[in-house]
Amino acid sequence: MGNFISHKPDGSALAKVLSLWTICVLVLAACGGSKDRANELDPVVIAEKTKTERAVSEKGPDGTEEIELTGKSELTNRTVMLDWVVAQVDTETITGREVMRIVVDGIGNANWIKLSAKERDILFDRALESIITRKLLLAEANELGYKISDAKVVSYIRSQVPEINEKFGGDIGKYAESKGVDYNEIHEQMKEYLLYTLYVQANIMSRVHVSPREIRDYYSENEDKYFEKGAVRMYAMTLYKKGDPDKDAEVLTKAEQILNDLNNGAEFEKLAMEHTEDGEKRDKGGDWGWVTSDHFASKKISQTAFDLNVGEHSDIIETNVAYWIIKTAGKKAEKTKDISEVWKEIEDRILLRKRGEEEQAEAVRLRKKFKVSLHGVSKAD
Repeated sequence: MGNFISHKPDGSALAKVLSLWTICVLVLAACGGSKDRANELDPVVIAEKTKTERAVSEKGPDGTEEIELTGKSELTNRTVMLDWVVAQVDTETITGREVMRIVVDGIGNANWIKLSAKERDILFDRALESIITRKLLLAEANELGYKISDAKVVSYIRSQVPEINEKFGGDIGKYAESKGVDYNEIHEQMKEYLLYTLYVQANIMSRVHVSPREIRDYYSENEDKYFEKGAVRMYAMTLYKKGDPDKDAEVLTKAEQILNDLNNGAEFEKLAMEHTEDGEKRDKGGDWGWVTSDHFASKKISQTAFDLNVGEHSDIIETNVAYWIIKTAGKKAEKTKDISEVWKEIEDRILLRKRGEEEQAEAVRLRKKFKVSLHGVSKAD
């Protein structure tokens, strides 16, 4: 058995559709159950913190996304038995691979390979429990006669991926083929997702309510989460040093010419598009967006950006590796968001937690009705 699962990246809105189910299961797994998770890992938090790292680290040399499932020596039965059945709900089996896809999609490959065996087990077990909960709810939905028509599935997929209508005349099959994915798999995943959503809306959400008092209490207990540092909207031109005194002198001369043009009324953004050596920012006219005081390692840049008045540009700023000229285009003072600004966000957060708790309670009830087996000893066909 290999150590990697490889997926062809499609780079499109279809990826969002395919991951809806994973995200739903992962979020509910993180939010449900005990409120005290101080000694456990929160996969949602990890995923949020490592989006940039994941985007870089998960690409293989051939452009495929390689998800390493056994990156450390502390391997456990949970993480190595990818093709084995680890649980069964009624007649539905769950393989280790299904569980691992949820975990790795949630926290990123770079984080997964850094975890200890104990930490991996925590995430694996939580993801497995969330899949069991979902399958129990789906089993009950099927027994109660809940139905989702193929037409509704097709309509839903089209609504999530505008490109299907715009470029493929509404033909999901052709769109899927162009992206190298299996249409039937998409269809079945979305059908399950919609059936699950239908059951939850009809049988669980009616029991989930959030009072204004709960929102105010949450805000009071977590006010520090809504503190925003002061920031400036910064534009910059960066001319990198060459590591040679004579060549560095030439770079400085070029920076002085650019500064002279600015002082004579030239447009900063236009000059940045011509001269900055930061390729990512060049097409944006040197726009760095909103940056906080701790954004740059060089305090010279941060301090200058905050000291400038809006609309002003700096003189040449020398750092260890480059010469900079920056412009401050806007400023935001540090503040704590008012509760009115985050009311809906807090309400949604509490709703999500309560929904997870109610789903787990529903799963406990359904375990008495449907047989659930936990094991790791039978190879999946």
